[in-house]
Amino acid sequence: MEKLDQIKDTFKTSLRLLKIVWGIDKGLFIASVIAIIIPGIIPFVNIYIYKLVIDQVVAIIGGIPFEPSFFYLLIGIRVLTYFFQSAAFQTQELVERLLWTKVPIFLNQMAFEKISSLDIHYYENDKFRNLLEKFRESYSYQPQRLISNLFYCLQSSLQLSIAFVALASLNWFFVFLILIISIPEFLLQNQQSKLAYGIWNKQSPLQKRFHYLTRMLEGHREHKEIKLFDLASRFLGELKKIQLNFYKENTGLAVRNYKLNLFFNIFSTAVFIGIEIYVIFEALAKRLTVGDINFYTGVVSNFQNGLGGLLRNLNTVFDSSMYVKTIFEIMDSEPIIKEIKNPKPLNLKKAPLIEFKNSLSPAQ
Repeated sequence: MEKLDQIKDTFKTSLRLLKIVWGIDKGLFIASVIAIIIPGIIPFVNIYIYKLVIDQVVAIIGGIPFEPSFFYLLIGIRVLTYFFQSAAFQTQELVERLLWTKVPIFLNQMAFEKISSLDIHYYENDKFRNLLEKFRESYSYQPQRLISNLFYCLQSSLQLSIAFVALASLNWFFVFLILIISIPEFLLQNQQSKLAYGIWNKQSPLQKRFHYLTRMLEGHREHKEIKLFDLASRFLGELKKIQLNFYKENTGLAVRNYKLNLFFNIFSTAVFIGIEIYVIFEALAKRLTVGDINFYTGVVSNFQNGLGGLLRNLNTVFDSSMYVKTIFEIMDSEPIIKEIKNPKPLNLKKAPLIEFKNSLSPAQ
């Protein structure tokens, strides 16, 4: 149930951010999607072209007459795919740069406008101050990071869908095997994000202490007091202790995840290599062509890359969404003291009267 709630939160946060980006610049949003989709399709077009070329070469060696028009058509299509793929990568670089520079202009305005409208009461609340601490460390790059990885998730999903159909046409049993190894890997990546965020969240008081100590050690105003009371060695000791504690917890998490990844990698290697061996034997049995060996091994490679890319991107999406959620929590905060729509002008000819209408005591 907790896992389902996390997925729902990630989906809601991602959808809300995408709507904001769409509202900021629709053209840039569409260009980003197109530039991401093209590189997900072209690799499959290329390996199919090479399959046809190999089959034609084998046929010519077997004595079938050479058809230059078909061969030149394949070469022409390959030239176009090379151009479009190169153009798509250049477009990706351009639109990503524009997203990283344009989105913060509007998103920061929305967030800081909300922060400036809140009452002092919020700043006396420890939980809200912790929320602000997270906001300061994430607002400058986490929304853009989430957007980019959502787009790359789209690319990886498209790759997986095409490869899925191709492998299903070869043998449906392979689809079942791939799903078996994909689900545990997805859950593992999801758990890694949760644990990494948990360390960051739990260390928030220590992070405050860390920033306080560094500010004391490097600040020109505090330098006199540091020298006067000989506090440098004490502060340096505390600073080192905090960093070592953070290092140990992160190292433990990294080693644990590394071992689990190696364990699941054994199964994925067995499945994908098994598919390639199956294709080779099918070709030897003349149920597939020599070109099909190149095609299906290319499909397996793209499926593996797409699956790995999707899991990595989902991991980053889940990670970034938790930080972006803190930004939205601040943006959703409502001031306790609200301005009335039609304020009554103050009559200076009479003595002013102050009335507390919402107080627990009788009106005064």
